Amino acid sequence: MSTESELALEHGIDQFNRREYYAAQEAWQTLWNEAVGAPREMLQGLIQLAAAFYKLQVGEPSGTVKLLEQALGRLDAGRDLAEGMGIKIAPLLESSRLWLEQARRLVQEQRSAYDPASLPRIHSRHLDA
Repeated sequence: MSTESELALEHGIDQFNRREYYAAQEAWQTLWNEAVGAPREMLQGLIQLAAAFYKLQVGEPSGTVKLLEQALGRLDAGRDLAEGMGIKIAPLLESSRLWLEQARRLVQEQRSAYDPASLPRIHSRHLDA
């Protein structure tokens, strides 16, 4: 991955961690447009993850459920690639699975309120260093 691509990835991670999910999607979209194969799929997972939490922010937990299901599949399949890109994927997958269950409960209970303090963060070797 080029230095420019690494910076774009980290910029998206920083935006995600500031709960600026729409902006994170945009940062990763640039990388996704240039990627092929497995990296493209893993980036699609990150984009879907950000989109899922954006849907939560705008009060659409059913969209959160759908996007988290898709994102988790792609991120789990791209686990080794994500780790190679510096993303600590295991804690992200764990917290996202917990949020999937919470989003399902929100849909079932026809609620959209949630605790933003418990939203997942992406840890990476670059930002955590």
